[in-house]
Amino acid sequence: KRLAPAALVARIGAGYDDWMGRLAAACASRAVQLELAPAAGIGPAHSGAAHDHDHVHELSEETDPHFWLSPPRAIRALPAIAKALSQADPRGRAGYESRAASTALDLLALDAELAARLAPLRGAAFVSAHPAFTHFAARYGLVQAASVEPVPGREPSPRALASLIHLARDHRLRVIFTEPQFPEAAARMIARDAGLGVTLVDPIGGVDGRNTYEELLRFNAAAFLAGLGTKS
Repeated sequence: KRLAPAALVARIGAGYDDWMGRLAAACASRAVQLELAPAAGIGPAHSGAAHDHDHVHELSEETDPHFWLSPPRAIRALPAIAKALSQADPRGRAGYESRAASTALDLLALDAELAARLAPLRGAAFVSAHPAFTHFAARYGLVQAASVEPVPGREPSPRALASLIHLARDHRLRVIFTEPQFPEAAARMIARDAGLGVTLVDPIGGVDGRNTYEELLRFNAAAFLAGLGTKS
C-alpha cells in the first residue's frame, strides 16, 4: 500500500535488496528506483567467489554493498539522493541540496570522531557473522579476516567451520562479532572451540540506542573497542 503510490524508492542495490524491484513490479508501482551503491562506488558482487563456503574469502570494498558503514562512502551517495529528490519534487530542490551539503559536513565530523576513537585498534583482526564490515574495517584500519556466513541465509558447512576455527587459532584472533539479524549458534561454536570472545555489532540498527545513523556508527565503534580489548 505504501509502495504503489510512491514517486521515488531509494535502495542499496548491488544485489543487496533486489527483492525491492520485484515488489515494485508486483504492485505496479511507477516509482523511480534510485540505487545508491553505484553512487557510492560499489559494483555487483562476483557470484562465483561469494557462494564458495568452504574457503576463506578475500572481501572487496568494490563489491560489498554495506557501504553506509563507512561515512566517506555514505557521503558519496548524498548528491545522488538530493538529485533524485529534486527531480521528484522540483520546488524543494534548494532544500534538498542544502541539507545534503550540511549532512556531508556532519558525516565528516562523525568520521573524524570514529577515526580518533578507533586509532588504537589499527591492524586488529576479527571474524564477523557475515561480511558486512568490509568498508568499516577498511576505513578504520581493522582486518575482517573471515566471516561465518559469507552468503546470508546459508549456514556454513562443517568444513568451512573447521577452516574458520583453524584460522582463528593460527592468527591468534581474539573476538568474533555477532549480529542481531543472524543466528548465533555457529558463531558461538567457533568462539568456544577457538577460544574467542563474542561481541554484538549491528549493520542495520533501527532499535533503541541505534536508531539514527550516528547512534549506529557510535554503537559499532564502541563494540569494536570493547571486543578487541580497548576501552572507549
